[in-house]
Amino acid sequence: MNLEPLHNVADLSERAYHAIKAAILTLKVRPGEILTTGNLALQLNISRTPVREALLRLQQDGLVKLLPQKGAEVVGICAEDITEILELRIVLESYAIKVATQRLTDEELQNLDRVLQEAMDAYQRGERGVASDTARQLHNMMINKVNNRRMRILLDSLEDHYMRIRFFSSLIPGRLEKSFAQHQAILAALKSRDTHRAEQAMINHLTSVKEDILASIDHWDNILNTVVNSY
Repeated sequence: MNLEPLHNVADLSERAYHAIKAAILTLKVRPGEILTTGNLALQLNISRTPVREALLRLQQDGLVKLLPQKGAEVVGICAEDITEILELRIVLESYAIKVATQRLTDEELQNLDRVLQEAMDAYQRGERGVASDTARQLHNMMINKVNNRRMRILLDSLEDHYMRIRFFSSLIPGRLEKSFAQHQAILAALKSRDTHRAEQAMINHLTSVKEDILASIDHWDNILNTVVNSY
C-alpha cells in the first residue's frame, strides 16, 4: 500500500481518515491486513496522533479493528456479509425500480443511456473502477426517485461495506460484461414503462452479482493479484 503524503493541511485527522478509508474501500488495503500507526504516519508524512484519531473513526465505521499498541486490522468480508448486504439491496432496489419506472422522465432515461455508454467506454479503455462507478449511477437514480429518507439512510449505512464488495465484483473475470448486459436490460424495461419487467431485471442483476461473488470469494487474493493493477 502506498498513500500520498499530506502537506499543509489544517485538519490532518480528517484527511488521514479519508485517505486510509479510500485505500480500504478500493481494496488497496486488503481485508485482514494489519495497518501500523507508525507506517501510516510515515506514508502520510504526519504525526501518529491524527492517524490514531482516523483509525478510531474507521473502527466506528466497522472497517477496522483496533489493536493495542499496534494500529488496526482491516475487517474481513465473509460470505454471510455478502449474502446479507446483497439480499437487502435486492429487496430495496427492486422496490425502488418499481417506483422509478413511473417517475423517470424521458430526459432522465436519455441520461441513463449516456451514463451506460460512458461506463462501457471506460471499460474499453481498461478503467474498470471508473466503469463500475459510472454504471452505479443507474442504481442511485432509481433510489433517488423513491424520495424515501429512511430507505436512503438504510442504504447509506451499508454503502461503505457494499463498496468493497462491489469493487471486488468488478474484478471477477466476466462480471463487468454481465453487468453491462443486465443494465441494458434494466434500461430497456424502464423505457417501456414495464414495472414488472423492470423489477425482475433488477432482481436478476443483483442476484447474479451475489452468486458470482459467493462463487469467487475463496479466490479473493488470486483475483486481486491478477487484476488489481488495471485500476
